[in-house]
Amino acid sequence: MRIELDGVSLVYKSEPFPALNAVSDSFDEERPCLLLGPTGAGKTSLMRVLYGDLKPGAGIVRIDGVDIHRIGKRRLAALRRRMGIVYQDCKLFDDLTVYENVVIQMYAVGHNRREADKRGLRVLGEVGISYLRNRMPSSLSGGEKHLAALARAIVHEPEMLFADEPTSNMDDQTMEAVVRVLNEVHGKGCGLVLATHSQTMLDAFPEARHLYVNEGRLSHTPPEAFLSMTNKGTAKSE
Repeated sequence: MRIELDGVSLVYKSEPFPALNAVSDSFDEERPCLLLGPTGAGKTSLMRVLYGDLKPGAGIVRIDGVDIHRIGKRRLAALRRRMGIVYQDCKLFDDLTVYENVVIQMYAVGHNRREADKRGLRVLGEVGISYLRNRMPSSLSGGEKHLAALARAIVHEPEMLFADEPTSNMDDQTMEAVVRVLNEVHGKGCGLVLATHSQTMLDAFPEARHLYVNEGRLSHTPPEAFLSMTNKGTAKSE
């Protein structure tokens, strides 16, 4: 999967500055991409544009050469089923168990119950949370919720995985589990786009492409705002 942005801009009515300002870049399965920058810089907005959740005010978003805002909702939904998404707030269904939260993704992409059950149990084991499968989200810690959200995002073997602060609110052991799973997923050919503040994530993906987001613009070199943040120690492991 290849996603291209061509002159993409996004403005929120409530904000004085553009969330994205004439952004052009591309993302594929070859190298992980780490989105870096201070809180409020536009990382989440960029990710939402990449996976088709937000329509920019200007510019073009293409997935495998297709302008996603010139196609119907059904075709866009089909493209999004090829992706996995870990939201910053996890977005687990409160009335479903961890296991049900994971396998529902398999149903959404068209698998039958037998295949969904088989793969759901396998992925829960790979992520290391099989013991949580019958728990409700309300009983989970922040780190456990992120692991459940990660399991749901990868169970259908997506071509591209987007994860917004996937290691927030985690102890070192849980963070190591996330890094291991992300590396394994990428090793199987899945592209990674990760928004993070974590030095652990930077260390875990030394081959990754770094994109610095600041005031709605992208840069391949650290802007002064990011260097200031790093010097103050806010890019340390969470």
